[in-house]
Amino acid sequence: MMEKETGELSMKVQLSVGMSVMVTENVLTTASLTNGTRATISKIVVDPRKPAMKKKETDTIVSTVYLTFPSAYLVLDVDNNNTPLFEGLRHGEVPLMPVTHNFKVGSRTIKQRQLPVT
Repeated sequence: MMEKETGELSMKVQLSVGMSVMVTENVLTTASLTNGTRATISKIVVDPRKPAMKKKETDTIVSTVYLTFPSAYLVLDVDNNNTPLFEGLRHGEVPLMPVTHNFKVGSRTIKQRQLPVT
């Protein structure tokens, strides 16, 4: 799809571990994930449909990954002492799943799935 057809929105989203983000929706109020919450990405979990990443023997990490599907979820490090402990995560880490919205354009219904961060 051309950027002109999407209102000049880019078709690429860049995320990285250590990146500061802001949550754009009230997604999990009991874990302090509300609209305006600032956090740091501590882990990016790729969609299981993404083929395994191959790296050269000399590489210690894969630095850039191009995804066909949105991330399955992010793990955010939230500076809040009220954050509940999630199994398999450290204190202060909270999983953030993509959200789905449906909207109409003319007579068509569009389903949009995205991570609610900016």
